Amino acid sequence: MLVTISKIQKWGKERNLIKLIDALNTPDAELRKAICLSLGESKSADALLALRYMEEHDADVFVQMTARRSIAFMIDNVSEMPHIQYVAADIKPEYSYAHI
Repeated sequence: MLVTISKIQKWGKERNLIKLIDALNTPDAELRKAICLSLGESKSADALLALRYMEEHDADVFVQMTARRSIAFMIDNVSEMPHIQYVAADIKPEYSYAHI
């Protein structure tokens, strides 16, 4: 699949998590960072799990950092996203923006 910034923006606006998560396989680290940012705004438990995977396993340290920041954004806004509270409950407190 050809991934571009405009497609990432489109999928983010549409909340098309399937395409965003599939696109994490792109070899372009800049695109993976953009996807992480979009996933962080999605308010989805599936997005949170994908971000956790990227933070732990991506080969690019900047993608890992972007995933971590997106996770922190989601955790800091968990009161606005009650459907991810159970997934977020086991995430360490250092994921808060206060610790980044």
